[in-house]
Amino acid sequence: MKKATQKEQITEGKTTVPSAKVSNSKPDYRFAVICALIGFLFYANTLTHDYALDDKGVIGQNEFVMQGFKGIKNIFTSDAWHSMNMNLGYYRPFSLATFAIENQFFPGSAMVSHFGNIFLYALTGFFLCLLLMRIFQSYHPLFSLVITILFLTHPIHTEVVANIKSRDEILSFLNLTLAIYFLLSSLSKIKINWVKAVISLLFFYLALLSKETAMAGILLIPLVLYYKNKFSITQILSFTLPFFGILILFQVQKHLVFGSFSSPVIKDVMNYPYTDADIRVPSVFMILTWCAKLILVPYPLSYSYAYNQIPAVGWSSLGTIVGLFLSAGFLYTLYRFIKKRAACDFGLLLFAITIAPALAFVFFKGGIFAERFLYAPVLGFSIIITAILFPLLKSPEQQKDLTISLLLKEKKFSIPLILLFGLYTAQTFSRNADWKNDFTLFRHDVKTASNSCQVHLHYGTVLIQKGIEEQDAMQRKTFFEEGTAELYQTIKINPHTADAYNGLGMAYQYLEPNFDSAIVNYNQAIMEGSNNPLCYIGLASVYEQTGKQELASYYFNKGAEANPFYKQGMALRDAHRKKTGFDIQTFPSAINVDTTESSGEVKDFNFYNNLGKEYGQKGDYANALRCMEKAVALNQSSEEARINLAVCYGMTKQFDKSIEALNQVIAINPNNTTALSNLVVMYDHVGKKDKANDCRRKLKELGK
Repeated sequence: MKKATQKEQITEGKTTVPSAKVSNSKPDYRFAVICALIGFLFYANTLTHDYALDDKGVIGQNEFVMQGFKGIKNIFTSDAWHSMNMNLGYYRPFSLATFAIENQFFPGSAMVSHFGNIFLYALTGFFLCLLLMRIFQSYHPLFSLVITILFLTHPIHTEVVANIKSRDEILSFLNLTLAIYFLLSSLSKIKINWVKAVISLLFFYLALLSKETAMAGILLIPLVLYYKNKFSITQILSFTLPFFGILILFQVQKHLVFGSFSSPVIKDVMNYPYTDADIRVPSVFMILTWCAKLILVPYPLSYSYAYNQIPAVGWSSLGTIVGLFLSAGFLYTLYRFIKKRAACDFGLLLFAITIAPALAFVFFKGGIFAERFLYAPVLGFSIIITAILFPLLKSPEQQKDLTISLLLKEKKFSIPLILLFGLYTAQTFSRNADWKNDFTLFRHDVKTASNSCQVHLHYGTVLIQKGIEEQDAMQRKTFFEEGTAELYQTIKINPHTADAYNGLGMAYQYLEPNFDSAIVNYNQAIMEGSNNPLCYIGLASVYEQTGKQELASYYFNKGAEANPFYKQGMALRDAHRKKTGFDIQTFPSAINVDTTESSGEVKDFNFYNNLGKEYGQKGDYANALRCMEKAVALNQSSEEARINLAVCYGMTKQFDKSIEALNQVIAINPNNTTALSNLVVMYDHVGKKDKANDCRRKLKELGK
């Protein structure tokens, strides 16, 4: 019987595979250790950092995480942001479970959590180097070492490693790396190693449980198999099929948790600014250009690219055109790769596959770009750079005696790399310092992302909080002035930023006491649709301070209703209930328009306009609506009254009437920016995107 050759194709039902192509090198574990050390040392200076940005939301404010082992079961049956009373359809229990384990032994320790991120990043460097040495076995191991170091030192990773919350990204990439590593290991000999094959599937499942972006593995696995081994298309599909089964299992599990395969559509212009149909697709190509730019030149960096840091664009935008050319380049590279299997093409296709989830986020949800989306794509870039530079060495694929010292002596190769490593090192260490805490991060990024309403919001809010904690009167005044300036800048960029009004309410309540202004701003936050319990709690505490205990009770209850997971809000409600005996569930309107009209005061326009605003500030929109209708009837030319009337219609869910009232304002004054801004919101709410866009264009023409 003829003996099977290494390249003999498998037939259905058999367990033999063609072995990997002949190699001139073996994996060097010393290089993997070097990579692990580099990964650890590059972020060791974040060990003393505090919690920053979303860290408190996923750890300190997540009751399941804080329960330690007891909370893990609930973590696996909840949305990742359940602690904020939000259902975004994000199912990432594995990373949250690691936080719960940490808190079982080291509750509330930011240092332990930062160490966890750094350790996992170092582990990523170790196994990534091993995987690359297996993929690029026909190259000297130094080829894989250089790729891995480029990946580990790239400054774009600072958000992922320094921000504890982004452990989901680290775990997703690490588990996917291990899945592919064990898959290749299981296929490295004539017979399939089924134990390693099952381990590979397990790590892919863990990658999906870490973050949904691991679904890109379904395309990465065939790409790696095609580059690494001369398998037929049928064989590659058969090896990939079990991973597709794991993906279906994950989706079924997610469906059982959320009751749906699809994620909810979020109406939030700050984080989802590309939802309109006519700008969504061109914005995808524009974001692709931004991705390429930040990988090539990772400066300046920002934690937020929210509205309106990267404005939506049309097809004529330069960013869109460049993105189209990049996409065409990917397609051409795919065609060329099928024939040549070149390392450079492999890197470019890896970049395209791993950037797909970020672009899908823009396309399907209209969501913003974030630097963490580039965590995996940087690997493709690192492969491309190394593949371009390596041919400058003398026959690198044949040099068995190549060493690091010899590598460094080749100046054409070493000088560009040393310069790159030097720049990366300086930028990474500098950026790490920005992530020390909320204050240092926001203070820095408000300069690098000056058009992001989110950065101004965060910086203004943290300034107000620092002012509240400050004892010195002059310092408190400075914090008030700087903080409110940032919040007003937020409102200038996006007039419907509810949390900005909440911050202003806090400022006028605690720093420069003006209870009327505090009430107005808290109510404005509620009117803008805020689900932040702090708006209600702030309003409740103002009424408590001014002796209006029924109103205080009502708003404490509203705060508990807004987020029942917010323990401080529940505690304040219970304390007020115990102290006063009030438990008001419906708005305590002691008077209404009818009883007020019976007073002896003159019932003119000013009477109803002022009374309506008073009811609105209290949140009594039914009475406010009656007053504003009478005010408009008495003075039909008042733009302010008609806008207030529209707001009342909106708050009472009479959206068509709200739109009608706002259009009446536009008929009086076509340049009324407040009316135009409110029309954008109303039209978006009722699904009339074209009319909303017309108003946006008009606002843009007016410089708003």
